[in-house]
Amino acid sequence: MPSLDAMEGTWGKEVRADRIQLNLLGGSEASRGGRPIAFRTRKSLALLVYLAVDPGPHPRERLADLLWPESGVADARASLRTALNYMRHGLGPSADSVVLATRESLGVRRGAPVDVDVQALARAQRLARLEGNTLGDEIVTAVAQYRGPFLAGMLLSDAPDFEAWVETQRTYWPRGAPGAPTARPWRSSMRSRVAKWLRRMTKSSVDATQTFFLDLLQRLRSALARPPGRPASSRSF
Repeated sequence: MPSLDAMEGTWGKEVRADRIQLNLLGGSEASRGGRPIAFRTRKSLALLVYLAVDPGPHPRERLADLLWPESGVADARASLRTALNYMRHGLGPSADSVVLATRESLGVRRGAPVDVDVQALARAQRLARLEGNTLGDEIVTAVAQYRGPFLAGMLLSDAPDFEAWVETQRTYWPRGAPGAPTARPWRSSMRSRVAKWLRRMTKSSVDATQTFFLDLLQRLRSALARPPGRPASSRSF
């Protein structure tokens, strides 16, 4: 299961100039204050993605083996140092507040100014377990962030363990996304937002994750249509 607890997400709020945004659903995009960040190598971005999703800290030896499995120990450690330097350069002024580095390990600092789009899914999943919680905003936000499978199009053919980790993430998110709501209906202004996303998603081909959210949105629409205080029938969910 992915671990995103080390960072405070701000999806749906104003983008701040000092925050790093990672869009990992449907691609691999990084930005700072809304401006794209270009990393010199794919593996420097891959390193950031891995640490952002699983903040660690992780032993350097493990990270080196994850991304450079065919290199000797010394060469792999040197490649990791180079990727770390490239990653720091891309993060710019935010680097020191994001990266937690020692001689033996790397990680992302707790409370680092990093927002990952899958955080919206993780937060809605946690809230879904709380009886009586109001999940409308969180679920709609999660759907709004969805653009496709986790790290779609990002291939590292010489790093099979990293690709296996990516596949694990792709398997997790459709299964680990928020469950259906069980509480009171939400404010009427959300009806138009749910209808908008239903129209958008039904007009395009869908994968497993989109199918899950499509079903979830249909359930939300039913919940929003119920008068306040009327419970959902057992057949609704």
